[in-house]
Amino acid sequence: MVRRKEPLTPERNRPPARLLIDCKDAPPTAVLTLPEPLSRWATIYCTKLGHMFSTNDRYFSAYPGTGIRGSMTAAELTGRKGEVGHAAHFTKITYEKLTEEQAKPLKTGLTLEASKIVEGEELFKIDLTTDTGQTFSLVAVDPASDPFWVIPVVNGRLNNRGFYVASLDYVNSHLQ
Repeated sequence: MVRRKEPLTPERNRPPARLLIDCKDAPPTAVLTLPEPLSRWATIYCTKLGHMFSTNDRYFSAYPGTGIRGSMTAAELTGRKGEVGHAAHFTKITYEKLTEEQAKPLKTGLTLEASKIVEGEELFKIDLTTDTGQTFSLVAVDPASDPFWVIPVVNGRLNNRGFYVASLDYVNSHLQ
């Protein structure tokens, strides 16, 4: 007998309630809302482990084959551990479409598999600036499609491994 997986709901998709803290207590420098059209699929959660950039209630993300979600906290990006809460937050988040000229250096050194994902697609850069002043970059590959890829930028180039983002409708329609 094949057992059908439970549908993914917004409640199951969010960080566990035991980790969430009230965003109203965030410092005035904290970014709590994302610019359009990034907010179509992403959000900021205030957690005990620092503020988290993640998919919103309508989208799911994960690194293929790992079970690791496609989310990151300001604390983990800056090497802080433990329950740092609002002390680790994002102070600026930008989202812009890249021109081919801007994208070209980011694509240097990609594997054939990664090249196939980005070639000919619209690329959008996401810059996450933390309370420490450090900026971490990601590139969303054709985010108007469902699913799509988000790839970290490491040392000025796209990493050969990223995470996928898919709507809950897409994920639930592909359950066995």
